[in-house]
Order: sequence, then C-alpha cells, then structure tokens
Amino acid sequence: MSRVRRRAPKARRLGISIEERVALLGEEPPPEANPFALMEFEYGGRAGAKLREAWEYAGESLLAEWIQTHSGTRPPGWWRFDAPEPRPEDETEASCLERLGLLHEGEVGSGRPSQHGGDGRPSPLRNSNLVIGWIGWRGFG
Repeated sequence: MSRVRRRAPKARRLGISIEERVALLGEEPPPEANPFALMEFEYGGRAGAKLREAWEYAGESLLAEWIQTHSGTRPPGWWRFDAPEPRPEDETEASCLERLGLLHEGEVGSGRPSQHGGDGRPSPLRNSNLVIGWIGWRGFG
C-alpha cells in the first residue's frame, strides 16, 4: 500500500509557526491555528517581540512570496517592522511605496486602497468579513 506524503505547511518550511505566518501576512487562520496565540500577536505584549524575531528570520522570504501575488502592496509584518514611516490613511499602499522609492522593478501599483492600515494591522472597517460577522452577531444578518 502506497503512502500519501503531505507537504509541510509553508510556515513550518520557513521555520515559523502557523500563527506567526498568519499574523505577519494577515492571512485567514487555518482551523489548526491556535486562537489564543493569534490574540497575543494581535494585542502585543511579549508576543510582539517573538513576532519581530519571526519577521527578522523569515521576513525576506515572506516579502518575496507576498510581492508575487500582491504587487504594489506589502504584508502587515512589513508595515509593522520594516516600513520607514506609517502610511497615511488617505494614501494607497502603491502610491506610498512609490513615493518612498520602495517598489521593486516590475512591480505595478494597483492604485486601490489596501485592507491594511498604515500600522500593518487589518482595519475592521475595511474588512467586510468582520463587518458582516458583527452584523450577523447583532442579529441583523
């Protein structure tokens, strides 16, 4: 009987936890992610230092992966730990990166606002899933 080999999740291949990857890239957490670890990363404390270490360790690889699929933007981890300045609320990521001379060659700015705020954290007002979830919770959905 042959055995099916499963690939390790991308986070493990990079040497970081699933929760660190979710926090650094602003991804939807998979079912196996620890919600308590995710809350620690979201609200800081000692976990913030651990998240910074994860970014320093895997940030280059995560950024390269991000740029391939999200041209003209940067992941929340980059905005949180590497951005030279916060992005103004009224400026798109692409225009901010272009103004700062940080777009890579061949990278095209989309001109669309990002779902992430200038500090790299998802904005609940721009994330329709959170708004819909809140409306559903309140009994309007």
